[in-house]
Amino acid sequence: MLTRKQIKKNNAETFKYLGRQFYEQRLNKGITLEQLAIKTKTPPHYFDNVESGKAYVSWGMINYLAGLYNCKIKIELIPDNKELI
Repeated sequence: MLTRKQIKKNNAETFKYLGRQFYEQRLNKGITLEQLAIKTKTPPHYFDNVESGKAYVSWGMINYLAGLYNCKIKIELIPDNKELI
């Protein structure tokens, strides 16, 4: 069983990685933070925080951004304890 501290650390690493991927996709598409904010009706500083891994991203926003950038999301669940297999 993971402790709260381990869960928090795992979430932080996941959001940093996810944010980096969205940042790279946005740059590849040539979209500015302001354009993205207008399109999603969300403040630009929110996306700046998302891309730097500082903000929580809801499943809906992840799905929306993936659709906007025309990319797929792959989530792998890897058991921490091999006894579960």
